Amino acid sequence: MTGNRSASLSFTDNAPGSPQTVSLNGTGILPSGYVMLQPSGIAHVGDVVIGNTGYTSVAVYNNGSAALGIISISITPIPGYPAGPNTWTQSNNCLPSIAPGGSCTITAAFHPTSSGFSAATISVTDYAAYSPQMVGVNGTGFLLDPTISPNSLNFTGQLIGTTSASQPVTLTDPNSHDINIGSIA
Repeated sequence: MTGNRSASLSFTDNAPGSPQTVSLNGTGILPSGYVMLQPSGIAHVGDVVIGNTGYTSVAVYNNGSAALGIISISITPIPGYPAGPNTWTQSNNCLPSIAPGGSCTITAAFHPTSSGFSAATISVTDYAAYSPQMVGVNGTGFLLDPTISPNSLNFTGQLIGTTSASQPVTLTDPNSHDINIGSIA
């Protein structure tokens, strides 16, 4: 809380003049400047295969002249999106404070358990004005459903010890997603 505050601390004992009293005075101030989240609107994870994890980052800047105390950082899924429960988590290097002119990073992880769009809100609760500061994150879970064509190849009449002509095989995803190939055997 900002502004002047005063209180007293009293010690009651068996000494003459009991209770003894000490006056306490102080002034609460906010850091000059402000807290800035980047991006300031929505951080996109993009398309993530169900069962995998996609990431995006949000930077928190302390543009003030004093250390910014961070109380908590949380990520809350926005209800009503079909990508599954418990799909969002966050990690950060922001606690307990950010130095004047410094920054920290919040990493949002999206691990969809079903297909569809999902969104969440990252909240940074701190000692600056207008706390908590918030930014949205979103992503889309999808089921990778590749097809291979043709599904069989025939190598007939090939002489032993010779090499056959090559035959193409095509792997595609009907949803136009990238397919990461681990190996071909």
